[in-house]
Amino acid sequence: MFLSISRIFNKNNILFIILFISIITISRLFISNYFLYIKQLNSNTNIDQTLKSLNITLLTPKQSFKIIKDSKYLNKMNDKDMKVRKCYNIIKCGEMYKNNLVDFSYQDKLILIKLIKLTNDKLKNYKSLNKIPWKFAKTTTKIEEGMPHTHLDTIFLSEDFFKTRNSDSTNIITLIHEKLHVYQRVHKQKTYELYNDYNFSRVTQKNINLRRANPDLDSFDYNYKGNIFFSEYTDDAKSLKDVQTKILSVDNENYQEKKEIENLAIQGFQNEHPNEIFASIISKKIVNNNLNERFTKYIS
Repeated sequence: MFLSISRIFNKNNILFIILFISIITISRLFISNYFLYIKQLNSNTNIDQTLKSLNITLLTPKQSFKIIKDSKYLNKMNDKDMKVRKCYNIIKCGEMYKNNLVDFSYQDKLILIKLIKLTNDKLKNYKSLNKIPWKFAKTTTKIEEGMPHTHLDTIFLSEDFFKTRNSDSTNIITLIHEKLHVYQRVHKQKTYELYNDYNFSRVTQKNINLRRANPDLDSFDYNYKGNIFFSEYTDDAKSLKDVQTKILSVDNENYQEKKEIENLAIQGFQNEHPNEIFASIISKKIVNNNLNERFTKYIS
């Protein structure tokens, strides 16, 4: 009998010890996870405060899609635009854009904070441009093939922007370039005056079937020394980059093609529209600290 009781007692002791260890282990895990949660919560709070201090707003996918709808960009697409984007009609394109807007990750936020601090330092002497708020949406590479672009007051960056290991200087040029597109919308009169100073005069946009839609452009053509110019899809275009610059004479009522205007923009920059030409030139000059007096006046 004593032996049986001893065995039972020993078994109970073992069970008690196992239970005790289990409770301690679970408690430690709970406490560890709790403090990790609090740490992450505090980190997110600090990041949100930093974003706010830098005048940065990050949109949700739902908010981002509303911006696209409000811009009426999808209605500007022609049949070729939709075919190249593989959505084929406005409804399908709307669905494709809606389904490829995503949230910013914790790491995305850290990257943006670093880059915006550097960018703001470059813009600090240009008061008018600098005070334009930073407003961002994030996309997959299925939207505009991952190229940075804008709608209304919002800069759209794809997941590639956060994954590609470009230099800080290259990314800063991109951010300033896109912010200039927002600036062009906010300061329309100043922008038209700048273009006029460089011999670009606004004219009614011609309806041309193969013209590539670009969300960063306004709804006008620009007469440059008797010519208008735009990006036109090649016949076998499968990508947004399968385009050529089309130069047409304003004087010819049939708008026959004229030879390409050389040196319309710095080599390598888009020359489909003054919005792209000047955003490219000015952003690079800001980063290289060689902005001329006329450009300085424009953004100050």
